[in-house]
Amino acid sequence: MPPQPYVPRWIKLTAKFAHEGSTSLFNMNLLGPVGRPTEAQLITLCTSWYTNIWPSLQAVMSNQYTLVLVEATDRYDILGAYGSYTPPVLPTGSKAGDPLPANTACVISLKTGLSGRTAHGRLYAFGFVDGDATGSYITSGNIVSLSNLASAMLAWAGGTGIAVDYCVLSLKDEALRPINGYSVDNVVDSQRRRLPGRGY
Repeated sequence: MPPQPYVPRWIKLTAKFAHEGSTSLFNMNLLGPVGRPTEAQLITLCTSWYTNIWPSLQAVMSNQYTLVLVEATDRYDILGAYGSYTPPVLPTGSKAGDPLPANTACVISLKTGLSGRTAHGRLYAFGFVDGDATGSYITSGNIVSLSNLASAMLAWAGGTGIAVDYCVLSLKDEALRPINGYSVDNVVDSQRRRLPGRGY
């Protein structure tokens, strides 16, 4: 994978999960403050994510998935700061039952109020159990849980001393566009790279 470019005020936040001997990533692209964040501010951002976003994500995930690390990186320019948070007791998802195959995903479409491919984003939620889908369709209860997750992500404004906005990132034109809405697709999707041994 080629190195990612830098984008003014881009903070990349990633939560890493362990499942079946592989690592799965849950990413957020954030518009950061005008001044570049420090390591301490990025650590604060990670702990704030854990406090404010993780409970909603935990509610949609199988207890076979373990959150092992939350990290944030300054992608404004070269020599950016890095901060991370590791929970003292590694938490798992809250759903019991047999997990669905690791490639199973549900798409949350992210809206910015602008037209064009570079102004739309997709979040591939994962970590579901057998009761979350009937045939090829996500259950209505799971769609409610995913909507709660999306709402929490849109409402989150960062941590004390570091304000952020959840954005769609376009590497094509090196721009971050704040998200103002979403929709949840009720058809089961697939991300092959999340299968064991396939990488991120």
